[in-house]
Amino acid sequence: MDYDSSCSDLPPPPTLLPSCSKLSITTLHLWYVQIKISISLNFYKLEVLLRLEQIT
Repeated sequence: MDYDSSCSDLPPPPTLLPSCSKLSITTLHLWYVQIKISISLNFYKLEVLLRLEQIT
């Protein structure tokens, strides 16, 4: 009998997330944080440019 330990073959436990789900949630969270940081930086750059435009 072959034992396959891939993520898709794991049945989801009722109370705990399988390790693959934890990994994907962590990856999604990091992706979300990177997007938030990128958006924040873009707004900051835009604000600086607008202030410079007002000064000149």
